[in-house]
Amino acid sequence: MKPTTRNLTDLRPGPIRRTQLPAELVLRIDTVRATLAEVCTLSEAQWRDAFQRDANPEHEIKWWERVARCYTPLVSGRTFSPDQRQAAFNVIFGLFSGREAPQMEDDMAKLPESVMDDLAVIVQQFGIVH
Repeated sequence: MKPTTRNLTDLRPGPIRRTQLPAELVLRIDTVRATLAEVCTLSEAQWRDAFQRDANPEHEIKWWERVARCYTPLVSGRTFSPDQRQAAFNVIFGLFSGREAPQMEDDMAKLPESVMDDLAVIVQQFGIVH
């Protein structure tokens, strides 16, 4: 059976499932947003809106916290250009999203070879959970 393909312009956000988010969750969202602000430029309102639409926001924030916990030590103390920081985020996001190496080839090529070894250790430390 041939998989169904969809045009990205046809996708629409799901319904708002929660008009209010618990204060603790909002704090966690804001922390992740601040950590990833340079590479994930969604506004505060966009982040909250996405979590209000999520069927399981607790699971989703844990996923994003793992991404942030991998991103931070990878770029800290390194002199990365903004393009390299974006590439590092894209690779981490891709790994946690289940992408294969060929799908991330362009971003991986932007990173120094030594970073890939560190990335493997960091990602293994926090585990890839889909």
